[in-house]
Amino acid sequence: MSDKEIILYVLTDDEGVKSFLSENLKNEAKIDFLQSVPEAIEKAKAAPPAVFIIDYHLKAMNGLEVYKLLKTSLSDLKVIMLSVLNSIPLAVSAAKQGVDEFLRKPLHRESFLKALHELIEESYKVSSFDLPKEEGMEWLFGRGTTLKNTIVEAEKALKGFKDIIIVSEAGIDSLGFAKALHANGRLPGRKFVVLDLASFEKESSESHFWTMLQKLLTLKEGSLETEEELCGTILLVNFEALEFHFRHSILEFLKNKSQRIGAEKLDKKIRIMVTVSDKEGLSAFTKDGLLDSFYILSLPSLRDRKNDLPKILVAYIEKYNRDYAKQVKYISTECLDLLFYSAFRGNYKELEDLVAIAILRSQTEYLGVKDLPLTLKDLEDITLAKLSAKRFFEMNLAEREFDDVFLKTIFEKASGDADEAARFLSISKLALQEQIS
Repeated sequence: MSDKEIILYVLTDDEGVKSFLSENLKNEAKIDFLQSVPEAIEKAKAAPPAVFIIDYHLKAMNGLEVYKLLKTSLSDLKVIMLSVLNSIPLAVSAAKQGVDEFLRKPLHRESFLKALHELIEESYKVSSFDLPKEEGMEWLFGRGTTLKNTIVEAEKALKGFKDIIIVSEAGIDSLGFAKALHANGRLPGRKFVVLDLASFEKESSESHFWTMLQKLLTLKEGSLETEEELCGTILLVNFEALEFHFRHSILEFLKNKSQRIGAEKLDKKIRIMVTVSDKEGLSAFTKDGLLDSFYILSLPSLRDRKNDLPKILVAYIEKYNRDYAKQVKYISTECLDLLFYSAFRGNYKELEDLVAIAILRSQTEYLGVKDLPLTLKDLEDITLAKLSAKRFFEMNLAEREFDDVFLKTIFEKASGDADEAARFLSISKLALQEQIS
């Protein structure tokens, strides 16, 4: 457990829960029982707790609604949600939205304390890996569990002496992360060298690549170069642009580089990194142990970091406020809700482009649904995602519920204007009115 004073916030109307927590945590933590939702939000923003315990069954609103309000400004908040319901769909929905633990009442002392202690340790964990905060690295903002796990893996990769393969989907800045690895590695003062393999894809260029790579990896005997002038990291990008046999040869060379160059000539301090976008495609190189000399580090997609979405959004909004001389200060809950259920197949780049356009469109200090450059297909997919997350609507009502949620979203995008909504749907106003009635 941490040596810091442990502060817990609790929002519940259940006197039994209050008694349980007071009795079992009296020697472990300072407990602040909050009286209302507004007080909970205000206190959490002013001084975030180690863990926030929220009862799903509140008189004012359900606990998940409170959680959504808290997460708009506190993406790294650790939360335990309590419920009398033995509902798997509800627990799954809570987990998808970022709730750390979903526990059933009445609480079991040992399992509750185990879950609480783990979250407290996670809340106070300090990483030695410094994330870059400069412009262009907004996608690394946040402190959610998924990002923290990635940082833990990055630290493991850097502590060892293996070369690193960085796996990332489209729209994820693997180059920026590779630079962060270099900055946190054993030779941050040395040069970071990028070799674009796409420029060597022609057969006539292969010999030039091998000459360049071997030169970079070879010790400079009698060289007058300073440490800052020597190579520390070599990053190979666009690996998939090459033919299979060339990729195979590169991995084979890197696995056996000590023998290929000579143990006495090889600069063993240099780390090789390779960026790839297809993790499954790596399986073709498992034969002969070609991947044994690499640490495989996978970067998280935006879909897996929805709990960090508010902080990433704020960072992008601030960036494009500066770029476009805008003054957007707020994002509507409806807008945030739509983004939460978006698939983001283009990951952080897709979100960044979307925010840039929305900032340009916005005429006020509020970013609303009408500002988002979403297509009809986007809204259909988001509506289906919302309904899928619920998982408990009756199948005979599914079609009607889809229509209700979909039309509500369309009207939000059209700022309530029926003519604009009809134009967006490419139907007449009369046809729209018939669907509503």
